[in-house]
Amino acid sequence: MIDKKRGALRYKPSKEYLSSEFYAKLRAIKYTGDDRSDVMLTALSQLGYHEGDADCDMGGGNADGSKNFVEYNRHFGKLDNDEGNGISYGYAWCCAFVTWSTDVAGIDRSVVPIDVTCTRLAALMDEKGCFERSVAFGGNYIPKSADLIFFRHGENTHTSHIGLVLYCDGETVYTVEGNTGGAVRQKKYPLSDHSLYGFGTPRYNEDSSVAIDFSAYIGE
Repeated sequence: MIDKKRGALRYKPSKEYLSSEFYAKLRAIKYTGDDRSDVMLTALSQLGYHEGDADCDMGGGNADGSKNFVEYNRHFGKLDNDEGNGISYGYAWCCAFVTWSTDVAGIDRSVVPIDVTCTRLAALMDEKGCFERSVAFGGNYIPKSADLIFFRHGENTHTSHIGLVLYCDGETVYTVEGNTGGAVRQKKYPLSDHSLYGFGTPRYNEDSSVAIDFSAYIGE
């Protein structure tokens, strides 16, 4: 039996999101019971969601939105991250999207904590013994679907972006990321790319009998 928590919004959602195509796609998911698969099905259902410009702009359809107001930030709460929006749901949301996806997929918060800060989440995963360095930073790990992928741009001493691994063929890693050009999008990188800092490897419950091969989902 599939856990009833899968697909549930464990916070008070906005009415704009509840009437959106993205909520409809979320409700249409047929969950498998395999954690990795269910996290990725949740994230993929949100492809194309675009940030808005105000607290009431959470439907995901504002293609011109540019102020970081998204449903996924409602999951964490209002903050003032010095981005000019004051205390609101308008703040950088790549990490919020990732942890919204794991939470909505029913992953226990002890496995993947709810967070909105990439650096803090990377540190938490490392403390749990659930972090692998990328090839560029001395690792040799081949990521799996629903691993967390952390980015470090330029000479930054901390991670500055996060996404979810959709699939990796051993040379290229394909991702689903929020806050990418203002939207949820798929992207891809060489596994040796110097912007890839490392991977969070949550201790998911896995069921190989129902697990999905996400190579077929690339480019959807």
